[in-house]
Order: sequence, then C-alpha cells, then structure tokens
Amino acid sequence: MISRTDKSAVLISFFLILSLLFTCLAAIETAFQTRQIYSQLQSSYAERNYLGVEYGRLLLEKASIASDARLDRIAQDHFLMKIPISKDIVLIERSQ
Repeated sequence: MISRTDKSAVLISFFLILSLLFTCLAAIETAFQTRQIYSQLQSSYAERNYLGVEYGRLLLEKASIASDARLDRIAQDHFLMKIPISKDIVLIERSQ
C-alpha cells in the first residue's frame, strides 16, 4: 500500500513534470515566433532597401523629364517651335 506521503510526492512530481513540459512547449513556441518575426524583419529591410533605390531612380527620372533641354526638344519636335532670331524679336515698352 502507498502511504500518504508517497502519494503526495507522486502528485507533486506529476505537477512538476507537467509544468516542465508546458515550460518547454512555451519555450519552443517562443523560439518559433521569434524566428518568424525576425524573418519578417529581414524581408521588411530588403523591401525598404528596394524602395529606397526605386525612389532614387524615380527622382532622377523626374529631374530628366523636367529638364530644360528635354522641354526644348519637345517644343521643337512636336510643336515646331524654334528660337527666334534677333531680327524677329520686338520689344514693347510699357506706357506709364
């Protein structure tokens, strides 16, 4: 027959083993979640770097689109505009 002290020792051992098992499972779950979050962080860093490069490229493209030389070329090609020669320039004085 098992004595009362032996029963309580078995019961305490059971609860200790059970709590150890839950602690191990919690540690494993925490490590797994940490790896997932770290992976997401690395993906976010890569996307940030890509978007930074893309933003720089778009700024350069914007600057080239708005450049004076490009606008002059478009005006000459599409609208047949040209820089006037000096004899075609007329100055108009403002009356006071």
